[in-house]
Amino acid sequence: LSTLPAIATTLIGALAALWLRRVGTRRQRSASDYFISPDYCLQGIIICGLLLLTLGLAWNHWFPINKNLWTSSYVLFSAGLSLLLLALCYYLIDIRRLNETSTGRAALFPWLVFGSNAITVFILSDFIVETFIAIHLPMAAAPTHSISAWLWIYLHLFAFYQSNKLTFLALSLAFTALCFLTNLFLYRRRIFLKI
Repeated sequence: LSTLPAIATTLIGALAALWLRRVGTRRQRSASDYFISPDYCLQGIIICGLLLLTLGLAWNHWFPINKNLWTSSYVLFSAGLSLLLLALCYYLIDIRRLNETSTGRAALFPWLVFGSNAITVFILSDFIVETFIAIHLPMAAAPTHSISAWLWIYLHLFAFYQSNKLTFLALSLAFTALCFLTNLFLYRRRIFLKI
């Protein structure tokens, strides 16, 4: 049943792409084309993002936001957040031209690297996690019992002070850095894997 909300997520993204394609000037398009200004496009994305975010939070009271089940409230909430992030990127890159400054290029470089092989890094991250979950290591306190290598890494490299406040964040950042370095290796060698 979660396939239908997933299709809705895809359709929202497709509608956002169609909206962005409407941006232009009279000189760029034929007289029969409908065009909008970049500011009007930005306003539309922000309004839709806020509307979907609000609907998702309201719907959450009756149908909880749950990514694993891909609930309709999750679709509305995540689409709203995604549209607001898209609006921010559209404003900074397409309207303010942040990518044309040296500071902007440096700030946007990690996103360029991740975006150059997005599917590859997604598959790689899932493969790494599933592999480390499948590998079992003996526990030091009870050698007859075992824990996954993923849990061992978490306990021995990140949570060794028995702290749980920022340890999972540290693990997530380290894992993201590992995926980034892998993608950076591919990016520097101009290897772009596509479907």
